[in-house]
Amino acid sequence: MRTLLQRALVLGIFGLVLAAGFDVWAGWHYNESTTFYGKQKVLSREKATIYWQGMKLRRENSDGSVEILRLDQDMYWELDSSTKTYRQFALVPVAEGGNLPRELDEALAQLSPEERQLLEQYLPSRSATRQAEMVKVVPGAETETISGFQCQKIQARYRNLNATFWVTNQVVIAPEDQAFYRELAKRTMHREGMEDWYLWAEALSQVGGFALKQEQLLESAAGNIKSVILVEKLVQEPIAENLFQLPHGFVPQDE
Repeated sequence: MRTLLQRALVLGIFGLVLAAGFDVWAGWHYNESTTFYGKQKVLSREKATIYWQGMKLRRENSDGSVEILRLDQDMYWELDSSTKTYRQFALVPVAEGGNLPRELDEALAQLSPEERQLLEQYLPSRSATRQAEMVKVVPGAETETISGFQCQKIQARYRNLNATFWVTNQVVIAPEDQAFYRELAKRTMHREGMEDWYLWAEALSQVGGFALKQEQLLESAAGNIKSVILVEKLVQEPIAENLFQLPHGFVPQDE
């Protein structure tokens, strides 16, 4: 699964454009670039285009792959345009107290042991969800102006992942869009391969605003890896609903 640590960087926000007269699909459309560092050299650069509207997000990566988050359907898809195939994952929210929703427990009880075992590998474990205190989010007093936007520096840590966010409140994020952060955190908490999604969402759910720049450091025995992520262009505009749907002709990948 691709992560935020694989997202490219080039400094400079080209500008915020606020359009008027949005239709029902109005949302956020922005471009990201990331620089990936390791052992004093640049490992890779890549860009991505993101479409975000309410509980739906689509990420188009520079290698041609596409990710679609549908929190309104508890679903996550990875699309491979070259083979017209996709992988599908369940993103089930974690209830208060670390328990799975009652409706989900009842549904799982109707499955055979083999089916339940297959499904539960995509669900967060009950024991893991009780360890939420492991995430640390520390808002700081330090500020920085990034391409004309005043940003507050936020420090966050989760497991072996450290992050610094520069968050602005000058980009007005509606309450229903801020809810995206909270719901994404519930669905990615302690889910293998989505640690950086969780840290990003959890930090922004606590402090609000929009992260214009991120620095992340992954500590590992093989060596530390740093990525710097920057939003290059941010626009509020109408977004077509079909961007958040599986394209016609795509089939599930063979496991």
